[in-house]
Amino acid sequence: MRRLQTLSLVLATLALAFACTAPAGADPPVRTKKGTTIRGRVVKLHGTDRFVVRTTSNKEVILRTRTATKYLRNNRAVRFADLRAGVPVTILVDEDGDVVYANSVTLGELAADEDVTTLEGTIVRVLEPDHQIIVRTPARKEVILFAEKGTTFTLDDRTVRLVDLRPGMSVKAKYAVKNKKHMARSIVVTKRRR
Repeated sequence: MRRLQTLSLVLATLALAFACTAPAGADPPVRTKKGTTIRGRVVKLHGTDRFVVRTTSNKEVILRTRTATKYLRNNRAVRFADLRAGVPVTILVDEDGDVVYANSVTLGELAADEDVTTLEGTIVRVLEPDHQIIVRTPARKEVILFAEKGTTFTLDDRTVRLVDLRPGMSVKAKYAVKNKKHMARSIVVTKRRR
């Protein structure tokens, strides 16, 4: 009987020792679908360990990062903090059930004529058939933004569509000049119209 109690105590101690060997906050193991590549644009960030990407097939995917996740731009290491809405990305992922983990995130390079500029103002008109949003800046200048397939629209931390934008809404937009047109990368409604 004493041997059985000693054996039980030894087994309990070993189990506790194995449970304590995994460092706190260690990433869970990934078991399925390793090495898939996703291409798209960042839609939004969630905290310091998750972000949403709209893929080239127009599907939104929530990606979780891990301590070992690598971030690159122009073959240089960058950080999670360098991710921004509208940035093109190529991501090597592993899937574990419904959870998608980013192993490496390569931030896309913008061409010389695609330097991204930020614009703040109020929507004057939305011309949905022409994919145009006319924004009046605080300096009273009107700028026509052209929406394209990869343009992201955000309202109250959720993704919306061009048809959800209304005159009078305050917006913050990121755009690039291409063929003398202001091509919108992302449009975020900063406050609702009253």
